[in-house]
Amino acid sequence: MQRSHGCARIHLLPWILACVLAAPAAAQAGAGVVLAIKPRLGDTLVTRFEQRLEMTGTARLHGADSTRRTSGSMLMLSRALVQGRDEDGTEIAMIVDSVALGGMNAGMNLEQLRRAAQGRRVNLRITPDGAITVLQRSAADMPDLGALVSALQSTLPAAPVAPGASWRRAMAVPVAGASDAEHVAMLSAVYRLDSLSADSSQAWISMHGTISRSAPASAGQSARVESTGEVTGGMQIDRALGWWVESHATITLTTTLTPGIPGTSRPARVETRITEEMRARPSH
Repeated sequence: MQRSHGCARIHLLPWILACVLAAPAAAQAGAGVVLAIKPRLGDTLVTRFEQRLEMTGTARLHGADSTRRTSGSMLMLSRALVQGRDEDGTEIAMIVDSVALGGMNAGMNLEQLRRAAQGRRVNLRITPDGAITVLQRSAADMPDLGALVSALQSTLPAAPVAPGASWRRAMAVPVAGASDAEHVAMLSAVYRLDSLSADSSQAWISMHGTISRSAPASAGQSARVESTGEVTGGMQIDRALGWWVESHATITLTTTLTPGIPGTSRPARVETRITEEMRARPSH
């Protein structure tokens, strides 16, 4: 797997974080509201996810700076089937129904990528605080999806919160195709409950976070990779439904690749910007 593909998959993390910020439960008078993931048993939630990516890479080639730009887009339609629930969590089957891809590198087979994603199913268990575990997936499923999802830690506060309250979460996310501790990206984010509707059925949450990664050159990687970036976004939660109904995120990332052998060439630099939008509704 090429390094650029693995880096791009890290950028999917903010979308995966937005998806786990669901909320149900009744508001507790005078003590704020409980934010927890408890979708109703038997519900099916239909999700539309759009992502746009822009990358600019600069490197020193043949004594001169060379800049290359690329862009891409993705539209994915999926379903979340609530199949089981108890006091400790909810079991959900995520099914990708349709994928449309555009742009990206000329050498990428978009049709092959689309077919690899479309129709895939991953079974998850989600605890009320937002922690996710991959229960089962077929051998044909995309491994990076499972790696990212299973790495997520809890994102919701355990205690009731009132509008204006904020909480912080930090987590380590594995890079696609790597398993050792050196190949992880660190995400640190602050979440804030901005407001509630008059009947407390709708909640609006904003978030701001930072991403960083530092991986030394190794036998399978000829350059040291260092990345830093920011994530900003927000979402609307339908607490009666127990699910998110809308979210948006913007991710900016700067990646520097330094050759493992000093003096062989100058570091390369890649600037990435990703915008994401998600809408969800119950299936009728």
